[in-house]
Amino acid sequence: MSKHENMLRRRGERGSVTIMTAILLFGLVFLLSLAIDVSRIYMVRASLQNAADAAALAGARELNSGPTGLIDADAEARAIVNEYGFNRSGLTAPNATITTVEFAASLGGTWYTGPGGVPSGSENTIRFIRVTTQNANVTMFFGARVLGSTHVEQRQAVAGMSVGLNRICNFFPIALALTPANQAALTTGSQVTAAYTDGITGSQVTNGVPDHSFAVIQIPAITGTGNIETIQLAAGLSGICATIGDVKTLDSSQSANSNNGRDAIAKGANTRFDIFPNGAGQLDAATFPPDLNIYQGLTAVQYLAGSPALAPSHTGEDDRRVLVMPVIEPLDPGASPTITITKFGAFLLRYQVAGGSNCGPNTWCGADLQLEYLGDAFAIGKGFFDPTGGTSSLTKAVLYQ
Repeated sequence: MSKHENMLRRRGERGSVTIMTAILLFGLVFLLSLAIDVSRIYMVRASLQNAADAAALAGARELNSGPTGLIDADAEARAIVNEYGFNRSGLTAPNATITTVEFAASLGGTWYTGPGGVPSGSENTIRFIRVTTQNANVTMFFGARVLGSTHVEQRQAVAGMSVGLNRICNFFPIALALTPANQAALTTGSQVTAAYTDGITGSQVTNGVPDHSFAVIQIPAITGTGNIETIQLAAGLSGICATIGDVKTLDSSQSANSNNGRDAIAKGANTRFDIFPNGAGQLDAATFPPDLNIYQGLTAVQYLAGSPALAPSHTGEDDRRVLVMPVIEPLDPGASPTITITKFGAFLLRYQVAGGSNCGPNTWCGADLQLEYLGDAFAIGKGFFDPTGGTSSLTKAVLYQ
């Protein structure tokens, strides 16, 4: 090959490299641009999914086996996103909005749209909520030829009741004695009058803890003698826990004698009815708010339906009249004051705790608790599952999908 021909070949090779480089750069720019659009799609998708997850979980926490729970669940699922956050400003997608809220008794069952879509009388079977976001249109800046000029994203989330909870950290600090037969006979709507039992001295329960009575459980002292902790736990303090199968001791100390014991229980319980003792600095409406409905004598059906109703003077909170209390088998007179928690029961406190004898100024030393059982599978909102504990059907809200 001549020198001239060799020079021409090299010039041709340089031209081919230039063309190939241009093609590769164009492809690289195209892929980079496409990646930007795809990443924007995933950003919007993730934001919508976060919104749907938050809405479903917020709604599930409101389910209470009644029609008011459905109404509150629908409202809270929408409000947590539509009013409180998940703004999509800065991206081409619109603000995240919850457009559809549905309810079902099981994950594989029929889904009913909105509280009004649930058949009357079956509200107590609803255990799951599904939310759907509004379509979000994402404009494609670079990948329109491949992805289309607009990409549509929509997300769903499902939340509902958990597996059974057997560890409770805001339990009502009494041991409610029921025979095994009476424990098994508890059904939704069962009304129970629990009488205070006295006479726990040292190593024995003098008068026993008979069927349909209760005694105060010994609460660890964080400050003082345990009396303050007993009052606060009766008022709804969270953080002191008990598990089905736990062995506890009935209290014969200051917090469980004939006056202070029932008085501590009554003082704590009555905060739920917007009744706060003067001079008891351990109780206040900000820390221990009353229930939203303090009407006396409500049945569970009326309570869950929200009628009749009486609003408290202080800012209230849902389900404060729901007491989750340990249940034990009765103890005979002279028995050891140690007990084993056989189950937890969720009960509606129907009346404030009042009356009794030897009541001093500004005290409640009533004994009887007027209760109604809310059902084995009632959603209590708080609790845990301990694999070493006993079985329970009480639940709380969790995210499923």
